Amino acid sequence: MNALKHDALPLQYLALKILFDLVQRFNLMNKVVEDRPRKRIAKTESVIEAFELIKCFLHSEEESMLTLSVEGFTKLLFLNRLPEKPAREVLKTLMLLSAFPADEKNEKIRQILIVFFPAYISIAPKRNRENIRKAFTTSIVEAATAPKDSLLSTVNLTTFMEFFLWELVVQDEGKEKKQNPGIDGSSGRSSARLSNIQGSTLHHEKLAEDMLLELASTNNLKAEKELCRALAKLIFIGTDGDTLKKLRFLSGHCSGKVKDKTGVKSIRKFVETIENAGEKDWSGRCAFV
Repeated sequence: MNALKHDALPLQYLALKILFDLVQRFNLMNKVVEDRPRKRIAKTESVIEAFELIKCFLHSEEESMLTLSVEGFTKLLFLNRLPEKPAREVLKTLMLLSAFPADEKNEKIRQILIVFFPAYISIAPKRNRENIRKAFTTSIVEAATAPKDSLLSTVNLTTFMEFFLWELVVQDEGKEKKQNPGIDGSSGRSSARLSNIQGSTLHHEKLAEDMLLELASTNNLKAEKELCRALAKLIFIGTDGDTLKKLRFLSGHCSGKVKDKTGVKSIRKFVETIENAGEKDWSGRCAFV
């Protein structure tokens, strides 16, 4: 760990690679959870310190270190080598990295993440969609409230929302899978307005509740605006009456506090979507807007 903190870049790179290999090979982070009840304090603290150190490199300005960190953490997540809380912390950062503006510096990172997220969901769909859902709302708020001189302020939240909301729809087995428009947004917003998706929107229903509760508690105008924009993109297929009733109540509570014009328009659209979901037979057909 001293090499990571103090040595020259080539040695830091080597040290970081070794640490990722050790965590992956010996499942060190999950063993921390096992060791805590056994009072193995020294071992536990050293592993946590190492994890916090390597996590910092997800914010590195050095391209090679950032790329290595992304590669390392995607492997750890894919192999389920991180406990629940650390996994969601890392996942949130990777989700935001995926929506940074395209340039030569981050092109490789974006390519890694475009492949990673669908694969990550496919290996454990229920657990990993839940992880992404729980990281989604905090990611939006963090990007929306970032200072102007922060890299987070450059995150393309429209691309971010459309990509991950697509991944949170559980498409029906046996049906032809619709292709995600992609993190890079190369297909354009018009083709991201997806139609004829068939499947379950349970995660959208849970996400709506998450975002409405966050909207009710925040006083940041930018966060309000982006949360409302995300709410307007949600879809509901076969949602039960009790869930729709709860969402109507929460949205009614939030509507009066939203001041931003775009936010007001978006939350009205969300309310309309809820009403339509309750009145119409969707028959598994819906559209992103």
